[in-house]
Amino acid sequence: MVKKLLMYMKRLCLYLLIVAIALPISLLVATKASAAEKLLPPDASKIILKQNPQGQNDLLFGLAGAARAESVVQASADKTFQSIIGSTKANTDGSIPTILLGDNVSSMFYLRAAYQKNISPQISLLNDITPPVIKGLDNLKEANYAQGQSIVARFSAEAGLETWANIGVLDESFPQKIKVNYVDGGLLELWTPKLTNALIPGKHLIKISAKDIAGNWLIKEIPVNLIAPPKPEILYIKVDNYGSIYPVWQPMKNAKQYKVEWGEIGGGGSSKIVDGRYTSTKIYGLNPGTDYEVKLTAIYFDGGVSPSSKSLVKTPGTKPVQMVSASEVQAPPKITPAIGEGVSTAKAPQKQVTKQEPTLPVEEKKEEGTSKGGWNRLLVALSILIIAAGVAVGGYYGYEWMQAKNKDTDTPSKERW
Repeated sequence: MVKKLLMYMKRLCLYLLIVAIALPISLLVATKASAAEKLLPPDASKIILKQNPQGQNDLLFGLAGAARAESVVQASADKTFQSIIGSTKANTDGSIPTILLGDNVSSMFYLRAAYQKNISPQISLLNDITPPVIKGLDNLKEANYAQGQSIVARFSAEAGLETWANIGVLDESFPQKIKVNYVDGGLLELWTPKLTNALIPGKHLIKISAKDIAGNWLIKEIPVNLIAPPKPEILYIKVDNYGSIYPVWQPMKNAKQYKVEWGEIGGGGSSKIVDGRYTSTKIYGLNPGTDYEVKLTAIYFDGGVSPSSKSLVKTPGTKPVQMVSASEVQAPPKITPAIGEGVSTAKAPQKQVTKQEPTLPVEEKKEEGTSKGGWNRLLVALSILIIAAGVAVGGYYGYEWMQAKNKDTDTPSKERW
């Protein structure tokens, strides 16, 4: 009985020792796990997002304490973070190095931190992609605009003024006269439609005309510089001996497809669509010795199109002469003496005009004649060989048959003896 009690006491002490060792470890792990689960998101108040002009990447960076030290900060344009635009590791002081966000990729970015397989909640950052604004009408600085942008101008004016702007000098699709409306804060705002590929590149002046209560007109000018929209460049057009042409062009950024058009100068034409991954195509079935105009246009993923570039090319060979049929040629009337005054206008017999067949180039005639003559000679030779072989086989079997027949008649049969 005492032995059993001692054994139970030993087991109890062993269990207590195991619990005493395991409990602190589990508490420590649980504390770390709970601390990791409470990973805080980046501090939006210490993050600076810089929106750059078109053609330059937007970016963000964080001051000290913006994120957990040595955590990985990720940026995405969607809440689900399916596509991460950029990521970087926070410094030991919690500052975030620069993350490039692309050129006007999105108006809203999302940021989160990751540390030891734990991910913090996300925060959102507004990216202002409004086109640049021209403020004021005095001492204005020139602003650059490109295809797809709207020109925005805000300026102060007295209430009740009738104000108009001439924007037809900017884009062929724009009207010559557009009304400028009032906005909050006693400001007038001019907001043009988006510039198309029909914009007129170069420096222009938008005229602002304001009519006061007394009926006097006040005219101010806004300087604007329009950047020419990019268009595909046809590098060269290769021509082969069969009359086909191969236009080759410079690849365009963000081009989904290319539209290639061609046709005789002054006539109709044809077109085809080429995938944006290719920079050349083959055009065949053209007339020899003919001048063609080739036009190339880029089609972007957003449905927009670029201005077209053109190039001229002439196919090799001689242009076929169009012959006039005999029925279309009329002989001049024959003039015969008539009785009395005047002349007779009886028609003379019509001169027979034979339609001349267009002559082929020398090389084509030679090749055609050679190929036809060669095939004819080959067929005749094969026919002679087949006939000779048939005669030889027939003669051989005829000879064998005659020999067998002679043996049957000349050799006496054993039954007869």
